Amino acid sequence: MARFRTGRWLALAGLLAFLPCSGARAREAASAIPDIALPDRFEIPGDPAAAPDARTDWWTLFGDPGLDVLMGRLHAGNTGIRQAEARLSAARAFVKAGTASQAPALGLDVSATHAEGPLVNAAGDSGNLFTARVNAGWELDLLGRFAGDRAAERLDAKAANALLQDMTLLMEAEAARSWFAARHLATAAADARRVAGLLEDAAAIAERRLVLGMITPVRLDAARQRLAVARTRANALSLGSAQALRHLGFLLGEPAPAHLAPTSGGPVQIPAVPAGLPADLLSRRPDIAWARDRLMAADERLRSAKNGWMPVLGLTASGGGASTSLGQLFSAAAGSFGLGALLSIPIFDGGRSKARIAGRRSERDLAEAQYRERVLAALRDANNGLQVLEVRRQALADASEGAANGEKILGSVRARAANGTVSRIDVIDAEVEAADRRIARSEAAGASLVAVVDLLQALGGSWKMAAATSDR
Repeated sequence: MARFRTGRWLALAGLLAFLPCSGARAREAASAIPDIALPDRFEIPGDPAAAPDARTDWWTLFGDPGLDVLMGRLHAGNTGIRQAEARLSAARAFVKAGTASQAPALGLDVSATHAEGPLVNAAGDSGNLFTARVNAGWELDLLGRFAGDRAAERLDAKAANALLQDMTLLMEAEAARSWFAARHLATAAADARRVAGLLEDAAAIAERRLVLGMITPVRLDAARQRLAVARTRANALSLGSAQALRHLGFLLGEPAPAHLAPTSGGPVQIPAVPAGLPADLLSRRPDIAWARDRLMAADERLRSAKNGWMPVLGLTASGGGASTSLGQLFSAAAGSFGLGALLSIPIFDGGRSKARIAGRRSERDLAEAQYRERVLAALRDANNGLQVLEVRRQALADASEGAANGEKILGSVRARAANGTVSRIDVIDAEVEAADRRIARSEAAGASLVAVVDLLQALGGSWKMAAATSDR
């Protein structure tokens, strides 16, 4: 008996030794990523006086403590980021499940029965029967038939990670836009309400002048229409600020945070874009990384489909015993042991494999087209962002100069009013003009900051040149 048991274990070891390196034959495919010729530099040169920035968190470029606090809350509560994290966890679990499906499996079956009457088993005519059996199985991928699928699953997990980064950057940019919009629209709305109040006084003066016969009804109607326009603008700016704040609350995963609502735009600092940014900065954009990983995964699935004709070897082993007594179960002579091997080779499948290969090739072609589209769209977005920022920066400079001149003019008019050389209507007109120019400056400042956010998003979250690579 001992000799038999020794022989059967040697047979099992010899059968397993038949495939010492079967898993090593599964190679990682070198995906043919299309080489898209990007220019060395972007179309807009940037500011030669600006130095490359080395910050890790892009929003710290603005030097806004309120924005820094907001981003911490965004990362903790944004529902879009939570969903992307869940997708990444699911993709990683799928990778583990795929790897585990090709690992050896071991199982134990134990049973206990009691029967009365004529039995044909080890228990005799009646009584108890205890059985225990160990089963082992291993499906070996000899020539890499399933290696492509496993590699594709790992690349899917990488793509899910890139998607998480892309979603995080998108939500950060949306939060920054909403913050700046709420901030500068609130400032503009305050000035617009001031204008409406001034024009209400002007309309009251026009009514008194009409009664005295100093003006015609047309002049009064014009004053009232001007007041109506001012009220409409004030309401529109207040509405825009409130909506931006509500959207900010939505992004944070909570009701609109009224305590974060800024009451003043404050000094505007528009970060300067360094000159000579390389177009290779785009290679680190998370959406391009996602498209690249999906293309590589499609390559691997196509390779796996082409290897569908490769054989698969399945090894099985089982052994156990039976006894009428639980204490003698593992020492009973009524035992059994078996080894099995099954070599599976597809011969004819009615065209299923060809159809599967054609489908995988189409998926690969689609992924390549999407990758090309992403790269070209990234280049377009970056060049557009640089140009828009240049235009917004000039508009802000003009609006700031206009606002400064408006304050000077208002000061001069007020001085003349103190001397009695100008009327109250002249002072109101000067105050309205100064407020209008401040509103224009607030709107230009908000648009400039949003343009910076758009550009940073287009560049993948930073213009830090040390993070650029030549990988495309």
